[in-house]
Amino acid sequence: MTSTATLAVVWRGAKAQSVEAAKTTEMIIASTIASNSSSFIPLALNDLVGTKFRLIAGYQGSPPMALAMERGEVDAIAGMSWEAIQTVKRDWLDENKVGFLYTLGARRIRDLPDVPCLPDFASDDRSRGILRLLGSGQEIGRSLVAEPGAPPERIAALREAFDATMADPAYIADATARNLTVDPLPGREVARIVAETAATPRDIIDAARKYFGQ
Repeated sequence: MTSTATLAVVWRGAKAQSVEAAKTTEMIIASTIASNSSSFIPLALNDLVGTKFRLIAGYQGSPPMALAMERGEVDAIAGMSWEAIQTVKRDWLDENKVGFLYTLGARRIRDLPDVPCLPDFASDDRSRGILRLLGSGQEIGRSLVAEPGAPPERIAALREAFDATMADPAYIADATARNLTVDPLPGREVARIVAETAATPRDIIDAARKYFGQ
């Protein structure tokens, strides 16, 4: 129904306001645990792009990270959903309190087309492959799945019903009223992304693995 649109957010008072600036100016950035994208993506960018992110790990989710940034304890937070920002942190947007460093996915967010996605920072095919792999989860997003071996005609019927729902004006109006993003991908497209991710070459997987658990 929508990607898990997640962003790295920087406070407007921080010395560095972009990934490019973070290559020369250290940025203190809040994250959660080592296996979360809020940790392994900044580490990958440090290695592949040359940023100077200094991670402060161990925060129990987005709310305490957001509070730490507002208090000036950190310059940025390494992951917060776009929906959460729109709903519970609307003042950040209305009062221009924050900027966005990047989206944690392999493609840009429809609502924020000027915010770079991870592959935008790649300098070669190897780094592009690693960053695409690390950002693939956001593209898959909040997907609906059927059990393996479901009859093809049933899959076709479910996909047709899903596509019709995603285009239904009443559904879109209701989601909009609830501040919920509707940015769907057809089932065949999601299946393609999953298949491409599963087919990632072993050397790229091994290269990406090292950013977990640091």
